[in-house]
Amino acid sequence: MDENGICRIKYLYHGSDVLFGKLDLEHSHQDKDFGKGVYFTSYPKQAFEWAKRKGKTKRQAYVFQYPFVYRVGLKEHQLLRYDKEWLDFVCKNRDGDSSESDGYDLIYDRMADGLRTEYPLDEILLKYRMGIITHDKAIEKIKFNGCFDQFCFKTMDSFGLLDETNRTVYKYVNVKGNWVGENYTAQAKREIQDDKK
Repeated sequence: MDENGICRIKYLYHGSDVLFGKLDLEHSHQDKDFGKGVYFTSYPKQAFEWAKRKGKTKRQAYVFQYPFVYRVGLKEHQLLRYDKEWLDFVCKNRDGDSSESDGYDLIYDRMADGLRTEYPLDEILLKYRMGIITHDKAIEKIKFNGCFDQFCFKTMDSFGLLDETNRTVYKYVNVKGNWVGENYTAQAKREIQDDKK
């Protein structure tokens, strides 16, 4: 994505093994590429992969599609290239040092790929931090080839870019090794309402 690419995005997608109502930061995890936050992508297939990975044990997964309307005014940080700045930023956050990322509402775009390497992602990052491999070598091992991105929503203000009222929910169930999906929006609303009673 180029510097103005975010303005062209119409939808963002989130993959989970949990059906939830309103977005919140309570269930977000620390130690991710861009620190604590709720992660989205502009690629539905990527969100599906996230959902399948999280839902492997439960054998069910959800992909949430949110209309996205970008507006200026939030504090955002763009990391649009695989370079030393991106790598150092990811290393700090995955080490639990969120001092650089906590001041932002929204951080995007490049993400690390820990699945296609012969070594675990954390091991490659450790070798880089110890000076065993260069930043170029580390990036070569962990960068995604193809179209992938991630958007880390770090504050309640950032959620204002997403139209939660008009989200679409897709539910997938693993049936004998095959993931079967359906538009689950109407049923999801009923389930969430029932949980509130």
